[in-house]
Amino acid sequence: MNKKGYRPITITSGFYQLGTPAYPAYLSLGDYGMIIEGGTGATFTTIVEQIKELDIQPERIKYLALTHTHADHIGAVPHLKKLWPHLKVVASQVAANLLKTEEIIKESIRMDNILAKTMISKGEVAEPAPEVENPIFDVDLVVKEGDRLDLGSGIVWTVYETPGH
Repeated sequence: MNKKGYRPITITSGFYQLGTPAYPAYLSLGDYGMIIEGGTGATFTTIVEQIKELDIQPERIKYLALTHTHADHIGAVPHLKKLWPHLKVVASQVAANLLKTEEIIKESIRMDNILAKTMISKGEVAEPAPEVENPIFDVDLVVKEGDRLDLGSGIVWTVYETPGH
């Protein structure tokens, strides 16, 4: 079990909730895995510990899919990419464009730091994630309506563009 006691939650066979109750991420497994949502920087350690607890080899996880670019959904991206550089970040063209914008990156990091302080004060995490030098949020695979991500073993995700929150 990780330091704060957040256990991964099995939703169905091969589909897990990671992170914290307030800031979840998900893991879908077929032959390959896909993390859905980038979490907050402060949930990075929890997500990594939960994957270890599930006894899943990180090399098996192929994708990190983003539903949108709010700070609480992308904060752990540079941490995960630094730890597991083989992960392919998947997002829409709109997200890819935003995540190349210096102002958006600076604001996301600022908001992520505020989230970390709030999570620490509530006892949800013990500490913020370590600072990543030159954080990278680049999207490796741009997807659009109808695209499919095949994880193998019959697990296929279809992309639905849903603007808004």
